[in-house]
Amino acid sequence: MSAKIKPIITFVLTQILLAFVISAAAYFILEQKEIKPRYAISTPEMIAEATVDTPRLKLLWDNEEVQNVYSLKIAIWNAGREYLDTASISATDPIRVIYPPGVEILYADFIRTSRGSLSLTATDLSNTGTRAIQIQIVGDEALEQKDGGVLKILYTGQSSDEFAVTGRIKGSKQGFKEVSWNIATRTLSSSNIITPVIWFASGLFLVVSIIKRSRGRIALDTAFDLAMATLFLIMGVVLIYALIRDWLVSLHWIT
Repeated sequence: MSAKIKPIITFVLTQILLAFVISAAAYFILEQKEIKPRYAISTPEMIAEATVDTPRLKLLWDNEEVQNVYSLKIAIWNAGREYLDTASISATDPIRVIYPPGVEILYADFIRTSRGSLSLTATDLSNTGTRAIQIQIVGDEALEQKDGGVLKILYTGQSSDEFAVTGRIKGSKQGFKEVSWNIATRTLSSSNIITPVIWFASGLFLVVSIIKRSRGRIALDTAFDLAMATLFLIMGVVLIYALIRDWLVSLHWIT
């Protein structure tokens, strides 16, 4: 490799690496230390249903007949860098899962938490005339960053996706925000990282090949090819960065 080509390759690769490092540093360092309550809801699934086509089928729950049973999961967690403890939860507006009319809760309990020492409880408030399930942190615990639990709900009535999580969290003006279940459960696997890696490798190969072929003389057509190859390289870096960022905020304890 000639002395004229080496500086060009070094400059291009250095600029790309520098942009990646600065973006990553800005994401982690400049992020404010605050509570970010989040939740995600899975698609309701029908477990059983008694219909006119099955007259001999009877569904019982606690010795009471029901027409159908649906199941769904709700993940609740803190995505912020500031911990969420019982002192952060408003006494007059606690954390609750609200559900629409036409739904009767049969069962609600946490089946999984992010840590073995973390316990969360779910209390159905329908007996008090409130269509909600109250969520509480047990003991002197708190939700650190990415801490939370998975609430499983069995209900009868209409199939509904109108469940939501609400409640006043001190230190979080916007309160609970919903996140797609697919995003919350996303994992970093070889199947979804292979495309950006190919983009990056192809761009790097093209950049090096074009510079070597030009022998330090960048003509107009060569400059265009070099720009397109660099675009491939940058796109690969951006896609890899996006995948890693999504993986870092995903919740591996949900599934």
